[in-house]
Order: sequence, then C-alpha cells, then structure tokens
Amino acid sequence: MSECLSNIQPKTSSCSGAALTSRSSPHAGGGSGIGRAVCQRFASEGASVVVADISEESANETLGSLSSDLGGQGHMAAVVDVSSKESVKKLVTSIQVCVTDGDTHTLTVC
Repeated sequence: MSECLSNIQPKTSSCSGAALTSRSSPHAGGGSGIGRAVCQRFASEGASVVVADISEESANETLGSLSSDLGGQGHMAAVVDVSSKESVKKLVTSIQVCVTDGDTHTLTVC
C-alpha cells in the first residue's frame, strides 16, 4: 500500500476493519499516484474497486495490486477518458452491469 495513505487513521472506531465491505467504488485516475493509493486503501477496507484510468496498462497494474482478502470483493479495471462524456457514460454503464446490488457507493476522480 502506498505510504501516503497507510498512515491515515480512522476518526472513529466504526471506520476500522472492513468499513467498506459490500460497497462498490470506482476511481478515475486510479492507474497511478494518489489514485492508485486510494484504490489500494479502499480495497483494504473491503470495497469492490473499479480502477478507471486513461491508460489500460496502468489500470491493470493497479488492479493487480489490490487486496481481496475480505471475501466477496470483485475488482475490475476500465479505460476511461474523463474529458469525454461518451467515455464516462460507457464506464458508468459497465459498472452498473457488474455491480450486483445495482448501486455505486462512491466515485473518486484523482
């Protein structure tokens, strides 16, 4: 996990452990840097993460680094160009098809 997020401590005890279990969490810009660190942190907290990036290679690298230790997690990588309305629509549609409960709980653009 990236050093910049590994030292963050929850403000309350209710956020410790698998706080994001059963949550889906797409992250645009998740292929590197802060976006990658955010994806890793959300996965370590139990979220099913969608790593979205303009670079398919970078998104897949991040995908390979994600924890799936909490069970029931399903991560995926997707290519998205956030400057293109059509590209973002395609990403949202892909997420809606893949998320079993039909709900996306967070969206992060890094």
